[in-house]
Amino acid sequence: MNRHQNRMRRMGSTIDAPEFEKIKRNHKRKRSRDEIDSHPKSSKHGEDSFRCIHCKQPVSTGREASGVNNRNHCPYCLTSRHVDLNKPGDRRSDCRSKMTAIGVTLKRTCKKYNGARQGELMVIHRCAGCGKFSINRIAGDDNAQLIFELFEESAHLAPAILAQLAEAGIHPLRPGDFTLVFTQLFGWKAVIDNLEQIPSLPILAEKE
Repeated sequence: MNRHQNRMRRMGSTIDAPEFEKIKRNHKRKRSRDEIDSHPKSSKHGEDSFRCIHCKQPVSTGREASGVNNRNHCPYCLTSRHVDLNKPGDRRSDCRSKMTAIGVTLKRTCKKYNGARQGELMVIHRCAGCGKFSINRIAGDDNAQLIFELFEESAHLAPAILAQLAEAGIHPLRPGDFTLVFTQLFGWKAVIDNLEQIPSLPILAEKE
């Protein structure tokens, strides 16, 4: 008699060993689809991936494609899932709700001799479940045009949300930051190319 049978005998159960083993197997398989999709898993190509909670696209978490260590949002729609609790990559949150991208900000970095400096662009996410805000690094394969459109849309954020963000120490970029955002996403060459396409104004001859 094995240890599982002994345990069931002590509990006074009438379930036999084969039935008990079947229950164990079923219990292991009983994981919701959301749980499977919210954790990185091995794909047929041997790299980690997850399925977006919003657009359902498969997303690779490989550093070769994203350029980041802890990818946590979809490059196609920028939607994330609330999986981190205290720091990026800890995957300790029990919330698991959808996090919607609502704006763009800059990462504040502290340099030893120059004090606080503004760094790279970050996407601001808001959890639909618990309301928590987070800022996440832009990955190398994120849709740059979609991020720029997000920046433009964030100019219309409600005052209440802006106040909540300020309380959390997060400051969305505003319309006056247009050049900064554009150049970080597309580079200075794109700015120059756009300026060259703007027709010059006719110069009015001075009257004698």
